[in-house]
Amino acid sequence: MYRWSFSPMRDLSLNDLRMALLNFISAKQANEPFIVRVDDADKGHGVEDKEHDTLDMLALFGISYTQLYYQSRNFKYHLQFASTLLDQHKAFICFCPENKTPYDGTCENLSSEEVLNNPNPFVVRMKKRTKDEDSFVIMTTDKYPSSLFARACDDMLQGVTTIIDEEAHRSNAPQEEWIRKSLGYDQAMHYAYVPAFQDAKQSVQGLLDEGFIPEAIANYLLMPNRILTLEAMIATCDPQSDLLTSFEMETLRAINREHIQKLDDSRHVKK
Repeated sequence: MYRWSFSPMRDLSLNDLRMALLNFISAKQANEPFIVRVDDADKGHGVEDKEHDTLDMLALFGISYTQLYYQSRNFKYHLQFASTLLDQHKAFICFCPENKTPYDGTCENLSSEEVLNNPNPFVVRMKKRTKDEDSFVIMTTDKYPSSLFARACDDMLQGVTTIIDEEAHRSNAPQEEWIRKSLGYDQAMHYAYVPAFQDAKQSVQGLLDEGFIPEAIANYLLMPNRILTLEAMIATCDPQSDLLTSFEMETLRAINREHIQKLDDSRHVKK
């Protein structure tokens, strides 16, 4: 089972769309389910909700999914899992600043009495797996799960087996695996990482507003050296192949012209 997730608090970026396409296409190739998760745990901060815009955008690019679910609906499970880790002494209450890193273990061995008698805000941290690793936060001072903890728990709850993500997120995988292992979950999770655009300032909607068509944008994001439809890319795309890391507007324009010409040709044939 493949998974792609997005924040409903921001516009869909080119990197977001590329990850969605890669996970969708790989799920199709493997004949496995593809689920989409809305990471809505941080909603309610006065920012415009773009959830429906993003879901409409997925449909526009031909991306369908087996299941749509919301991170916020798993909140009670996040709390239960954090409580389990505390009860099993695999996590601990910490009164140090949430962003303290590297963590020096100040609160790791506090007694129950010391914890109960401390009125200050606290976080919950995972205990170190090895002495060379850090104790990271899984529950914040406002009693919400950290994004890393929520993600690890959600993937476990949904039975996700494969995730294609940006290279920048590679460092999160060992911590997520440690969380799931500490909760007794032993199903293997397979990760693949691809490079992200380093200089793409345009949003997907911005490119559409400029006249670029979805087929051309998808083609550019995945296989810029060939002119292909989404169906053709499902048959031939290799997520591990070399992807562009530098945004090249002229290349996108050239691909867009080719796809528009194909549309014009097909209309003439139909006439």
